[in-house]
Amino acid sequence: MVGFASSPSAGRRDGRRSLAVSAACLSAISVAAGSQNATPSLTCPPENFQTIENFNLDTYISDRWYIQQQMPVSYLPESQNRCVFAEYRKRTNKGLFGYEVAVHNYAEEVEAPHKPHDSGSTLCAKVDDASRGKLKVAPCRLPPLLAGPYWVVDYNEEKGYSLVSGGAPKKVGNGGCRTGSGINDSGLWILTRQQKRDEKLVQQVRSIAQSKGFDLSVLNDVDQSDCTKDPQPICPPADFKTVSNFDLDSFISKRWHIQQQQPVSYLPADQNRCVYAEYKKREKTGLWGYEVGVHNHAEEVAPPHKPHDSGSTLCAKIVDAASGKLEVAPCFLPSLLAGPYWVLAYNEEEGYALISGGAPKEESNGACKTGAGVNGSGLWIFTRQQKRDEALVNKVRDIAKAKGFDLGVLNDVDQSNCSKAEGTMAFASLMV
Repeated sequence: MVGFASSPSAGRRDGRRSLAVSAACLSAISVAAGSQNATPSLTCPPENFQTIENFNLDTYISDRWYIQQQMPVSYLPESQNRCVFAEYRKRTNKGLFGYEVAVHNYAEEVEAPHKPHDSGSTLCAKVDDASRGKLKVAPCRLPPLLAGPYWVVDYNEEKGYSLVSGGAPKKVGNGGCRTGSGINDSGLWILTRQQKRDEKLVQQVRSIAQSKGFDLSVLNDVDQSDCTKDPQPICPPADFKTVSNFDLDSFISKRWHIQQQQPVSYLPADQNRCVYAEYKKREKTGLWGYEVGVHNHAEEVAPPHKPHDSGSTLCAKIVDAASGKLEVAPCFLPSLLAGPYWVLAYNEEEGYALISGGAPKEESNGACKTGAGVNGSGLWIFTRQQKRDEALVNKVRDIAKAKGFDLGVLNDVDQSNCSKAEGTMAFASLMV
């Protein structure tokens, strides 16, 4: 009989083997016991995660939102957690990519002198699911395929709050779920209608976010005190519109006298004297399809008041008759090279019209303006009567201001002592 156990070395080996087995058994027991008490692992996004129901976009975008707490993201870091707000407006022109909403974001740096960061009119939103408050946002120049989610998770207009996330919270955070922190699929915001912080309301929205499964540790306070700087406007204003039910035949039936105008390259301020415009339908539209003949006249302010008369060289093409949208160019140029001529307001009975060279796309003194070149430029106040009616001019100025224009671009036109022998339109030459 071979006695392995009687050997001292064999006994030591057996002892070590027994200790190792015992340790393994204890470890297994410990893990098993611990697994019964462990916190279940997070599922992100939560299985029941949903956005708002029966969302009303028109009400939501009717007024400005102030951000009280937000998650730092690449385009809005924690260093810009001051005086942050967002506002939205419906776009009258959805553009090439079909964006329905204009987005305007504003923030300031926390450190003095509080440098502003203003998106101006560069951002747009497209509605993905109107009833569930799902939109996607991107620079207006980018296609919607590159836009990031903007989800209204909860919203109460009566209480004045909104909870917004950059999509579903897919990442595991500190006791909850969170979005990313890059550009798309990122961010969490608590918005309120009132700029002054209501701590009770903020805590209520935090509780809603927590119940939705969000990690609240990502949220930082935004300082909304002493916010006095006026932000840049959205240009053109999202609700910018031209006239409705426009009657072109009535509009072109008589001469228009210009009382105020914006200097542009082809009509500088030194020609602000005896300026008028008149129009007439063409019997033949010609090669480029121009339906209207245009005649402009101006004189230099300084004696001897040299005249500048377009004669029969200008033509107009109707783009949208009901909305008062035309485009003007020298008659020999194709209409593709013509510039916008938009009738913004017109009242034949009162004898006024407000004309712009298209939408005012440039920011100017807290308002908007057109360019100052050839196309896409100009703003004019027309009246039927040559003699200036100050009350009427101011009425049209108010209309222009309400449409978002910077009135500082307008200069007076001297309509006094104008020669009776002004240029007349050679309509016969236009019948080609």
